[in-house]
Parts: sequence; C-alpha cells; structure tokens
Amino acid sequence: AMNRRWVGWLAGGTLLALALAWQAPAWLAADLVARQSQGRLQLEQPQGTIWSGGGRLVVQTPKGPLALVEALAWRVDPLALLAARLVMTLEADAQPAGELHLWREGLEVKDLKLNLPASALTALPQLQRTQPTGTLRVDIPALRWAERDSQGAGRVIWQEAGLQLAGSLARWRGEVVVEIGARDNLLSFHTAAGSPVSLRLALPRGERGLRSELAAPAP
Repeated sequence: AMNRRWVGWLAGGTLLALALAWQAPAWLAADLVARQSQGRLQLEQPQGTIWSGGGRLVVQTPKGPLALVEALAWRVDPLALLAARLVMTLEADAQPAGELHLWREGLEVKDLKLNLPASALTALPQLQRTQPTGTLRVDIPALRWAERDSQGAGRVIWQEAGLQLAGSLARWRGEVVVEIGARDNLLSFHTAAGSPVSLRLALPRGERGLRSELAAPAP
C-alpha cells in the first residue's frame, strides 16, 4: 500500500510539473532572446507561453530601441526537445517567416523571410556612425551556423540603400545585394559584385558570444 501511495504521489508530481512547464510564460522566451543576443535584441510585451506566444521584437541602437517586427509570433515543437533542440515556427506581422532551430552548438534557419528597417544595422558597433537608411529584405532558404558544421547561404536585398560615408550621406538607386554565407565557424556578409558599395562583415562564433568586424567599407 505504501509503494502504491509513493507511485501515486510521484505520478501526480510529474503531471503537475508537466502542466506548469506547459504553461511557462512567454517572458522566459524574452529572457532567452536577450541573453543569447547579449542584450542587443529584446522581446517586448511578451504574451502567451514559451511554447506558443508572441511579442514585439526590437533591437538596441545608439538612439534607443528600434522595432524590427511589430508582431512576432512563435510556436515550439515539443517533440524536438527530445533531441535537445528548440525548434520554433515563426510568423512576422501575421505572415510566415520560417523556422529557427537552436541547440547547444549552434543554430539553423530555414525559409527565413523578413522585412527589416536598415537602421537596425546600427546595432553593430562598426556601423553605429553610418546611419543606414532603406529597407532590408531577408531571404535565407537554409543556413546552419554551428561550431563544427556551418553551411548554407542566403541574401539580403537592401532597397533604397543609404550610408553615412566620409561625412556625407551616400544613397544609391535600386537595390544593393548582400550575400550571406556560413562556413568554418564564420557567418559572413558581403555585397555582391557590381554593387555601388563594398561592404564586408564577419561574425565569428566563439565561446564569448558574437563579435562583429567590418573589414573594408568603401563608397
């Protein structure tokens, strides 16, 4: 009888723990976003749960927080947790925005499609004084950025591009194409051949988080 009682208590405690975990609030996701981005990204006004929720995604810039996505929604696949992965299906402003996969050694995005203000680039220290203008259209079919296996590619279409260069604001009609690639523990961004501006950016993956390097900006 005592053993049955212990089994009952254990089963009840397990169910209670699962119920509490299932109702974990969305602010836990906001805390995760802030820590993983070293405070550069913030999820404001989180609603729902960590499994299915939403909020306003902002980036910290020298002029204060800037909204990247006014209404970001996510849904977590609980079965992926069995493989020690966090898999999130994303929506941005009620439109499908792709998938985000997170695990201890890295991250992966699939079918990522976002429209962002170019001023978000000022979140990177090397671009804080360039005052970028325009819109960034992000399109990444598949890209993995991990310690041992980085691969994939995508691109950003920079529309109505503008940068503060050598004390004056340079603008270009049409589009500036920025290619994205992942290889050898490095996430790289560079303008395509023939672009009116030459921009290279490297984000090495390391134990202390992300570091950004602007290699050769030029008009």
